[in-house]
Amino acid sequence: MDHAQKWITASKAPPLNENTVHLWRMGLDLPRKEIADLRKILSEKENSRANRFHFPEAGEAFIVTHAVLRRILADYTGLQPAEIKFNYGPHGKPGLDLAGGPCPVQFNLSHSGRMALWGFTRERRIGVDVERLRDNYAGSRIEKRIFSEKELREFNRLPSKSKNAFLFHRWTGKEAYLKATGRGLSFPPAEVELPLKFTGGGEPIILPDPGSKGGAWSLLGLDLGDAYAGALAVEDRCRSINFFIYDFKSLVSG
Repeated sequence: MDHAQKWITASKAPPLNENTVHLWRMGLDLPRKEIADLRKILSEKENSRANRFHFPEAGEAFIVTHAVLRRILADYTGLQPAEIKFNYGPHGKPGLDLAGGPCPVQFNLSHSGRMALWGFTRERRIGVDVERLRDNYAGSRIEKRIFSEKELREFNRLPSKSKNAFLFHRWTGKEAYLKATGRGLSFPPAEVELPLKFTGGGEPIILPDPGSKGGAWSLLGLDLGDAYAGALAVEDRCRSINFFIYDFKSLVSG
């Protein structure tokens, strides 16, 4: 598999092959009028949820991320964006709800700060996570909830300037993995131990699947620049990952 993370701008999703992962990202800095226009392709439930956010920016991020999700899924399924329906797992993980049987397209989404991330596969579970790096977040004691004992010892040995990146890369890696399995943060992140070599970018690591004999998960740290950490987790060993930047101009004109 080619692990080089070369992001290509695109306005339409290409065909999604069985052994390929499609990863999309986009900045969330859209004019408010254009964001409001996106509501027309959301469901009544989604619009109601967007209205309940305390901060307007959070509601706008919800609108954009779900509108883009619908637009990309429409490319993969041939449906109209507004026709797409979702179901939800026991821990809240969304999936496509198609009349006539299960849908082969699996997906996951995440956003933080002004960046959103979406991942898509065929018939393999997937999870993605992105987090905006915050200065001096390390030392807030959250690491005791996230790290195993081994990871915590390594964290405590690091110089102060390296601790934030270590924390956020492992945080996103664990959350992507737990979202992919469908368990989410109902499962303690400290019980998922990642190899110490896991960082943003580089080679994917292989994690055993505790739910099956011989099963595995691929976990890849994403290179999203200096301000964000991100990760992708996908069931089994993936042979190919395509990286796309969603063209927001097509979103507001389409």
